[in-house]
Amino acid sequence: MTHFQPNFARRVFPCFDDPNYHSKFQLNVVRESDENIVALSNTHIERETHDFPEKNLITSHFAKTRPIPIHMLAFTIGKFAYIPSTPTPAGLYIAAYTRNDLVDETEQFREMALGIAAEAEKLFYLKIPVPKLDFIGVPRTILTLENIGLITMEEKFLMLSEKITAWDHMKTEIVTATEIANVWLSSYVLIKMWDDFWLKVGLAGFLGHILVELYHTDFSNLWIAIATKTFAAMRLDGHLESYPISEEGFKKISISKLYKTLRFNKSMAVVLMVFYGRLRIFRNILYKYFLSETVLSAPKFYSITEQILKFNPAPIFDSFTRQKGYPVLDVRSFYGQSYLIEQRSFVNNKYSKRNPAESKYHYRWNIPIYYICETNPKKIRFLLMDTKQKKVTIEIAAGNWILLNHRHVGYYRVNYSLEKWANFAHILMKKPEVFEPEDIAGLIEDAFCLAHAGYFHYNVPFNLTVYLHFHKELNAFPWRIVSKNLYDILYHFLDTPGVIPFLMYARSLLKGTYNENIWKMEDDSIMDKITKTEILNLGCWAEDAEILEKAREFFIQWLDLNATYNPNILQIILKYGMHTETSAELWERVFRRYKRLEQNDENKDLCWTALASAKKSDLIADLLEHENQNLHYLSQADVLRKRIKPLICNHYAAMPLWNFLKKNVKFFLSQKLITRQTYRRFVSDVVSKLNDEAKLKEVNIFLNEYPLTTCMKRAIESLQNNLNWKKAYYDVMCEWLHLYVTGIEEETAVEVEEEQDEILEEIAEEEEKNDDY
Repeated sequence: MTHFQPNFARRVFPCFDDPNYHSKFQLNVVRESDENIVALSNTHIERETHDFPEKNLITSHFAKTRPIPIHMLAFTIGKFAYIPSTPTPAGLYIAAYTRNDLVDETEQFREMALGIAAEAEKLFYLKIPVPKLDFIGVPRTILTLENIGLITMEEKFLMLSEKITAWDHMKTEIVTATEIANVWLSSYVLIKMWDDFWLKVGLAGFLGHILVELYHTDFSNLWIAIATKTFAAMRLDGHLESYPISEEGFKKISISKLYKTLRFNKSMAVVLMVFYGRLRIFRNILYKYFLSETVLSAPKFYSITEQILKFNPAPIFDSFTRQKGYPVLDVRSFYGQSYLIEQRSFVNNKYSKRNPAESKYHYRWNIPIYYICETNPKKIRFLLMDTKQKKVTIEIAAGNWILLNHRHVGYYRVNYSLEKWANFAHILMKKPEVFEPEDIAGLIEDAFCLAHAGYFHYNVPFNLTVYLHFHKELNAFPWRIVSKNLYDILYHFLDTPGVIPFLMYARSLLKGTYNENIWKMEDDSIMDKITKTEILNLGCWAEDAEILEKAREFFIQWLDLNATYNPNILQIILKYGMHTETSAELWERVFRRYKRLEQNDENKDLCWTALASAKKSDLIADLLEHENQNLHYLSQADVLRKRIKPLICNHYAAMPLWNFLKKNVKFFLSQKLITRQTYRRFVSDVVSKLNDEAKLKEVNIFLNEYPLTTCMKRAIESLQNNLNWKKAYYDVMCEWLHLYVTGIEEETAVEVEEEQDEILEEIAEEEEKNDDY
């Protein structure tokens, strides 16, 4: 199986593999004479020659490609099975190849891929200029590779069935749609220079989300794009040690570092910001580009966009892609109807500053601002803020509030006065339906990130979340944002007196929505399953007794009776099923089973998920000591990911995991490139969670001996912020929590008293009836 992107073709044969060099290829691939072995490439097989070049070999002769960049040449040989391909209405044949024992589970995936490709054909009224598109699923964890006519992806993405979680189902659709969008773009236009790589992945990412929404008309996946792309990118990009995703960055980094998470996520987020609400315009721009150009370049794309969009997008794209970071807009009101907006560079620590001399834009941005007002919340207004404008003014007719960055489609944060933040919290308490779920989630995300950066205390985001205690929230997005931010904060409260009121506060948020039916998901839509999973997840880590007891009951049935569960439920009970245990006996039982199972047994992975979720650091240390005796398994990047990723999510695993990774540094850095990269990323993730001076010294000593990557600099930045966290916020947060929990206890006491009064009234009524009788 080939992997030539971005510049590995030169290792296979002499070539110039920069994207501006195009060639036609006609491949002849030799394989064994075995009916189970399949050869695939960018084009279809024209003919096959048996017993050539020698007996028991077959040569597959593939059709000649059109001129393509050398890095997009691809072929593979392997034991794959597939269901015969079916064409889209325009004649594109799509097939899914995987292991023979899994092929029946790919039929739903193929139907989904056909449906998404058909939506692309309807959207552009064009036929993709390739006759076939093959998806290959491989069992190992890999980067999804899109080549013209041939897409390689993780096997799990092809298993679109009831065996995967709702979140994985949604992710599969988005990944597939994005790869189809990539093939569409690459079939019509190709990038000439790596400088424009960000534009290609940004357009493909945005188009992929559009195709999913067209295919699944019963729900919007915009919030998934924002949660998984925009918010994820902004958290990384808020570090001083970030990097620009376009032109100027490639003078300092190697081409092999193109494939970075920030570059993919930020590219899509910036394209979304420019084209939000302009689907028809976006479609017309791409349609015109497809018909008039063969090379994708930013200047030409900006030119065509300006003709159709009626304003020049270049300053927006350039200011966001050619400098690191993003802005925060400070909003101040004057006399009620006049609002002053000022932009400045956002950093994850307010007291750290970017040097304006680093950027020719001096860390100013051209910002498209979408906003709504109280007078008509359904009307979306638009304002374009120029880099030359440090401040702008918005005038509105009337009303008590204005909300900037509607649905959080913009790649920036918004900070209001404390009075306005309090007003938003009041509106959510009284009438949350005024705002769309994306607006609520965006407000809460900004508030938590601004509080973490030191703009104000945490009472601001906490007050925004309290509406969940009083109202039924059925959208997953606010739940996901609240749960993630609160879980991150929980780490700072561990082993302190403040952890008890903090968990009481988190549990109280479930009151407005939780009920017994939350465990029943069989007949629910994908989005409802995701919502219920988010609520259960919050309830479990917040130690809700009723939810944890149910999780334990199901876990025992899974362990002792091999009971089967909906994958969404199974995910919850494995992570939290042992959290009510006070002894290690149950954990030891699972550990013994884990050690008995074979390495490639999926039940071993399920046991690992449960073991890695333990709330005791000494148990995690025992688990890692066992893995230390089997390091050769962890030399494979996919196994390393499966073992370490669940531990990264467990606060109690941070210290033992840091010790394990530090102890085995020489082993991991001696492995293949992909394993080394995976190891470095996990070291960075663990270091960013540490929060004491001794560990900071350890990390610095470690880095002096084993210098790692830019992501480690960001991790050190996070560690230093963590050190200041308790000093700056702990006492103030405890005061708020004390007041809130006192209020909740009083409310509960009143409810109990009212319930007792109701019971007494019922008893009195029964006694009266008996007397009458």
